[in-house]
Amino acid sequence: MAQLAEPDFIPRCPLDDFFNPGTYPWCIAKDHGLYDPKAIYLWSYTSGEIKFCFRTGLQDMFYLGSFLTRGVVKVLEPRALEEIVTLLYTGKEKELTTIIVPEVPMTWEQLEAELPKSDEETDEWDFLKTWWYYRENS
Repeated sequence: MAQLAEPDFIPRCPLDDFFNPGTYPWCIAKDHGLYDPKAIYLWSYTSGEIKFCFRTGLQDMFYLGSFLTRGVVKVLEPRALEEIVTLLYTGKEKELTTIIVPEVPMTWEQLEAELPKSDEETDEWDFLKTWWYYRENS
């Protein structure tokens, strides 16, 4: 099997620039039963797709979520966030031992109750409703 060449540079995302509650990655995490998820944006060099890395309440325990499939996996061994980011950006994410996290039964009303309240609905809100409809009907 051919070894992937490492990129000339490793793009870095801020490791403390979390998505707000009520955004797409937040909903993916809630959809899989993660409590108070905090997500950052990552890029998978291997699959060429956007991923999200979710922090949990436990130090050095993380979950990875897929933008395209909405799937979530748990990284089983404790790793530093910087190490996970480096593995994804250098095409070595297969070195992570993971397990699939199943979706939890949840209605739109249950998710909506956890969404932050605002005076007006946004484009993100409409997107989430569409995404949830797709989730329930696929």
